[in-house]
Amino acid sequence: MNQPRTIQDVLPMRVEYHDNKTLRYRELAGVSVDPRFVILLDHVVELRTESARVIRGEMEHLSQ
Repeated sequence: MNQPRTIQDVLPMRVEYHDNKTLRYRELAGVSVDPRFVILLDHVVELRTESARVIRGEMEHLSQ
C-alpha cells in the first residue's frame, strides 16, 4: 500500500477503518450473552457510525 500524502488520501482510509470496526462490533453484539456488553457495543457502534458520517461530510466539503 502506498503512503497517504494528502488529507484526501487519509480520509477514505479512516472511513473504511470505522466502517470495518462498526461491522465487527455489530457481529460481537449479535453473539454476546452479556446484556451489559451488548449495550456497550451498541454505544460503540453509534460512535463509530457518527465518526464515519463526520468524515464523509469532511470529504464532501473538501471536494467542493
